[in-house]
Amino acid sequence: MAKIDTVAGALEATRDAMTAPHEPPPGAELTAADRPFWEALMATRARRLWTPADLHLAAQLARYLRRTQELEALVEQEGAIYRDQHDSPKPHPAVKMSQDLSRQCVAIARLLQVHPLATAGRSENQTARNEAHRQAAGTSGADDLIARPMEH
Repeated sequence: MAKIDTVAGALEATRDAMTAPHEPPPGAELTAADRPFWEALMATRARRLWTPADLHLAAQLARYLRRTQELEALVEQEGAIYRDQHDSPKPHPAVKMSQDLSRQCVAIARLLQVHPLATAGRSENQTARNEAHRQAAGTSGADDLIARPMEH
């Protein structure tokens, strides 16, 4: 793997970006509901940096993220508190399940290095990036004759 600040590294990164993202590895089947999470995870790192073990963990993380979303939707629909057979208020079991899955998601994201520090950098650097984005966004509609980068 070439250093990114070399011509060879830039070519390697370009080739990598033009290659289709990884599919889930054998034995790590995902549902259609898992796929958006998988695709978001695959977009966080260069294709060539994903190892087979990483891909299995990413599939697990995609499933956990989907399950967490489902549990949160259930709590939203049914409420965080329910009444048991004695009419006593109790926390909905899905709340704890969602919290536990969220902790697992954070742990796997750290292992895969797809957490915010790894993908966006340190928070003090992020402040300058956000300010530059706000300034650019403020002038983006000023002239429709000026070409702007296309989003993919």
